[in-house]
Amino acid sequence: MSTEKTTNGWFVIVCAILIQIAFGVVCAWSAFTRVLTDPDGAYQSTAPHSAWILSAGLFLFAQVLIWAGICSHFLW
Repeated sequence: MSTEKTTNGWFVIVCAILIQIAFGVVCAWSAFTRVLTDPDGAYQSTAPHSAWILSAGLFLFAQVLIWAGICSHFLW
């Protein structure tokens, strides 16, 4: 009998899809900034304020990926 630990392929696929969705949200931010910074629009946000929101999202995304990488060896 083999004592090798097998990985669940579906877990990897689901995680990869979640990462791609997060990348898509970051890439789609340019479409949201026009709506957010419209002076006559509903949100009337400033461009620097929108940039801070994007920066915070990128920072949190990077932190989650770092911790996921550190903790991933516990899953395998």
